[in-house]
Amino acid sequence: MRAVDKRPGMKATAASVGGWYPLPEGMPDPCEVTILNWLPGEQEMIVEDQAGHRWKVLHWLVDAGYEFPSKGGIYLHESEPRILDRLQRVVAGELGAYPDEFLAMARKILRRNGRGELAS
Repeated sequence: MRAVDKRPGMKATAASVGGWYPLPEGMPDPCEVTILNWLPGEQEMIVEDQAGHRWKVLHWLVDAGYEFPSKGGIYLHESEPRILDRLQRVVAGELGAYPDEFLAMARKILRRNGRGELAS
């Protein structure tokens, strides 16, 4: 699994990291955003929330999703139905034990892609 490369125009989620890296004051946490501008090597990017407000946010607080390896070395975006189906099976415990951190990320991906969670 790898993080998607962030580019202008992408939809993403901005969220603080514990008490160490907060979002700007007044910005909802978490917040669905569109990336407007980011130059690689820069620490901050410009994003716009759904209400049209623009914010300057540290790039590592912006999550644009993940890609998962598939056969033949091809990576599939997290929104691919085959990926979502597998994540639902992981969360449901059908594919063995996974670390709590991975399960939390799988639940987040399922919610972000409209799949919610299966009852345990």
